[in-house]
Amino acid sequence: MTPFSPSGDSVDLAVSTSSARVALPAAAPDSVRITNPSSLTVNVRFGTGAVSAATSTGMDLLPGAVEVFRVPIGATHIAGITAAGSATLRITPGQGA
Repeated sequence: MTPFSPSGDSVDLAVSTSSARVALPAAAPDSVRITNPSSLTVNVRFGTGAVSAATSTGMDLLPGAVEVFRVPIGATHIAGITAAGSATLRITPGQGA
């Protein structure tokens, strides 16, 4: 396994009880590191420009989590949502896991 190596500027994704999304960097990364510094669980989902997240589907990103995900083929955006309240995720593009 190759350690994660950042390869571009991070972006923030402000999420609340309505699904929100942000574009992945133009030079599509192999992986992204997502940090959830909030006290809330955030559900995230990769997809195209129309992707939306729901609290009943997607991946749970627990409070305080720092996770690295491989970007699915064809994904251009990431979406997030909370069950209550608001949070900001920090998404860093890169290579490796």
